[in-house]
Amino acid sequence: MSARFPHETYGDDGRGDRAANLRWAGYFLVAVGVVHAVQGVIALVDDTFATKRTTYLDLFDVTAWGWVHLALGVLAIATGVAMVLRKAWAKPVAIAMAALSILAGFAYLPFDLIGSVLAMVAACLVIGAVVAPGVFERDD
Repeated sequence: MSARFPHETYGDDGRGDRAANLRWAGYFLVAVGVVHAVQGVIALVDDTFATKRTTYLDLFDVTAWGWVHLALGVLAIATGVAMVLRKAWAKPVAIAMAALSILAGFAYLPFDLIGSVLAMVAACLVIGAVVAPGVFERDD
C-alpha cells in the first residue's frame, strides 16, 4: 500500500506512480510536438497568418520560424512516443526537448501568443513529470 494514499495499492516498490508520470510526460510531449508542428506548417504555408505584434527578439523571419517549429515538433513527437514506450534514452532527451520548446515558445510569442503559451505550459509539465522523485531509478 502507498503511504500517500493508503486506500490504493501500487505494489511493493511504488513503480505505479513513476510509470504514470512517464506516460503522462510522453503524452504531454506529443501534445507539445503537435502544437509546434501546427505552428510550423502554418508559418510555412501562409507567412502573413502570423502577424508580428512587437519588435523584440528579431532573430528570424516567419518562414525560418516555421522550419524551426516543424523540426522541433517532429522531434518532440518522436521523443514523446519513446517516453510512452519507456525507452531509457527518452528521459534526458525529453527534458532537453521541453527546454528547447520553452525557449522557442518565448521567442515565438510575438507571432502566436496562445499556441506558444500552451506549448510552454505543457513543456513545463513534461519537465515536472520527468524529474519527479524516483523517475530516474533503474528498472530491473
